[in-house]
Amino acid sequence: MSMDLFFLFVWFDVSLFPMYPLIAIWGTTRKEYGALKLFLHVLAGSALVLPGIVYLTVASGLHTFDIPALMQLGVLTPGQQKFAFLLFYLGFGILAGVWPFHTWSPVGHVAAPTSVSMIHAGVLMKVGAFGILRVGIFLCPLAGSIGPL
Repeated sequence: MSMDLFFLFVWFDVSLFPMYPLIAIWGTTRKEYGALKLFLHVLAGSALVLPGIVYLTVASGLHTFDIPALMQLGVLTPGQQKFAFLLFYLGFGILAGVWPFHTWSPVGHVAAPTSVSMIHAGVLMKVGAFGILRVGIFLCPLAGSIGPL
């Protein structure tokens, strides 16, 4: 299951949604605002990742979510890889806290209890970076490389 884009997306979202109640219920300073801002930004990131996954499966012509099958050379053109990589970078990058989409991070960390903030910074933000590396760069190597295509 770890090599399937559908399950990766489902468990990516499942790992993020508990942050809202953890901050909204047990948070401190402006806890409702911080929890809602975090939730909306994470939702926006997921709203970019899902079309990227659907685009990859349709554009490849394979109609599968299998990561090894989608990694085959020649399945996607450089232009298709660029478009998909952009969606993945923005979607996963919002969670990873890339600039300029990091404005939710300070608000969320201040509002969260210490233990929730540690889980968020130590685990969940790394999930965003993992998504960029595992999905974006592995499936779109031409678009993720430095330099012109």
